[in-house]
Amino acid sequence: MKNKEYIQLPALHRDISEEELLCIWEFAKLPDEAQEQMLDRVKEALREDVVQKDIVPDGDHVAMTDRINRYMVASRKMLKRAMIETCQLAAFIYHECFVLEIPVKELKQEFPGYEDYIDVTVCYIQQLIDRSKGKH
Repeated sequence: MKNKEYIQLPALHRDISEEELLCIWEFAKLPDEAQEQMLDRVKEALREDVVQKDIVPDGDHVAMTDRINRYMVASRKMLKRAMIETCQLAAFIYHECFVLEIPVKELKQEFPGYEDYIDVTVCYIQQLIDRSKGKH
């Protein structure tokens, strides 16, 4: 039987960000039913490839509880941070590869673990450049 007075978190990496930890913590504190609703909303958004704001399953309009609001705030902070870091990394890759003309291979050797991201970003930037040249 599950003890509702305690929350068991999984093992977490030491380098987890404060926003990620807060997001996990607020989600863990949600009642089981609210957790299921939140997961269903995420699954539905991913399935439809569209996030529909303020839609609650079955059309029921349910007031968001304080706990759900805290979870949503934590989620937004984490996503905002991830988006900012992604944009900064893309700008860095653009500057290194397209402005300073550092070879992609060299950049990937300098930043192990980011090889796939570097490849995708360089490919995307090159497509934008090619499209831009095609319009002129």
